[in-house]
Amino acid sequence: MRARARLVEGSARRDHAKVATPRRFGRAGYFTLLAVLALAVVSLVLAGPVKRNLQASSELRARQQELEAERQETRELQERRDRALQTDFVIEQARRLGYVMRGEVPVIVVREGEEGNSPEHHAQE
Repeated sequence: MRARARLVEGSARRDHAKVATPRRFGRAGYFTLLAVLALAVVSLVLAGPVKRNLQASSELRARQQELEAERQETRELQERRDRALQTDFVIEQARRLGYVMRGEVPVIVVREGEEGNSPEHHAQE
């Protein structure tokens, strides 16, 4: 009985000793802690360059859109220039401004009722 009592008493001490001592990490626990710390350091080191890269790529997209808009405007202006250099366009614009070709007789049509074209308006002058 005495041996049995010692056995029970000894196991109680072991249980008590297990509870009282702080739990230590095993090899896997240290490895996990080291991996988490390494990941945190790598994240902090790469955060700045990744942020700058994202900003640069968004700025690049904005500049590409501006460039495309400028190219479109350039194409439109080149088309207007090419059209303005054509003889038909020059003649059309000259006629709109009231010019006539050599040998042509200009005819001015006056309509009554339009402001500045009525007989009363000419009589007042």
